[in-house]
Amino acid sequence: MIGSLTKGQDPHTLNHVIWSDISWVWCIVNITVSGKNMDVGESLSKTIEQELRDVMARCVGDFIDAHVSMKKVHGIFECEIDVHISRGFFIRSNGRNEDPYTCATQAMNTLKQRTKKYKARLLRGRTHKEHAESVSNCILEDYREEEVVQEHPVIVAEMPDTLETLAVGDAVMRLDLSSSPVLIFKNISSGHINVLYRRPDGNLGWVAPKDM
Repeated sequence: MIGSLTKGQDPHTLNHVIWSDISWVWCIVNITVSGKNMDVGESLSKTIEQELRDVMARCVGDFIDAHVSMKKVHGIFECEIDVHISRGFFIRSNGRNEDPYTCATQAMNTLKQRTKKYKARLLRGRTHKEHAESVSNCILEDYREEEVVQEHPVIVAEMPDTLETLAVGDAVMRLDLSSSPVLIFKNISSGHINVLYRRPDGNLGWVAPKDM
């Protein structure tokens, strides 16, 4: 069963039923397509939705929800796909082109390549119980040159976040799929805090306590 898009719906919210390769149950998935500084037409919305549904069904199985954002900046279209897989786990991809359909296709192709790369691990991971701790994610005030640096920086904003307990291989997958520059996690083998980050040369760096 596939939901239909009605004219005038803003944003285009589509409820779909996706078959799960792992749990063998039907689940309702919410896919939202929205536009900024542009009107995402019915044809483009349906094309994006169908492609996204097919990719996720082949490589991931069921997921919580997804949001596709289209915007136009100085005559260039930008597309960002954000898929919520599970608590604290997102897959993101982007596209940029003068044509909106080509832009969306670029983002979708990146999503396909990334999910295919980790298909076996993604599907296998659905059976593992997730472990996470509540932490704070703070934004610190920047200092001007003439100011004296204080021992405790001023916190501009504080947001709740989670610290996931992961195997190193799963942490690498999450960092790669999310396009984030860094991932802090608790190593499931040692219980220590580890850091994965993207190096300027394109490789990943891994920081862990020496006693490992």
